[in-house]
Amino acid sequence: MNKLARVTIKQNGQTIELKHHGAQDQGRYDFLAQVEKLERITMGRRNVYGIVVLLTNDHLYWTEPMRPNTVDCEFRIHENRIITGELKWQERASAGTKENRDAPIFIKGRYQLKWHHYSTINQDKHGEFRYVAVHVGDVYS
Repeated sequence: MNKLARVTIKQNGQTIELKHHGAQDQGRYDFLAQVEKLERITMGRRNVYGIVVLLTNDHLYWTEPMRPNTVDCEFRIHENRIITGELKWQERASAGTKENRDAPIFIKGRYQLKWHHYSTINQDKHGEFRYVAVHVGDVYS
């Protein structure tokens, strides 16, 4: 899965424009929903493992928020965050924010998130790409 911030890449005489995906709150929810789904697939099955990976150049995913009580605070996936248990929207989250994403997410394992440098394409604000990988299965959780 990838979630991008707008950036222009100029290389070998070519220009590539990456579009801004925005809606980080929904992106975080979608990422964690994939972890939940992979847990359901691997749970109780020996030698069945999986990895959910998010690649992004949007620092709002890996940076700890300045405001701790946002509508998506339980879905935050910043560096060193531990995800486990029931994760849900705050009550004041709008219907538009929760559209098709209103069900709580239940993470049975315990995962400490570690972001890794992937590449730097330029020195612009969104020029660095990082990824987080959550390893799911009885060996990992």
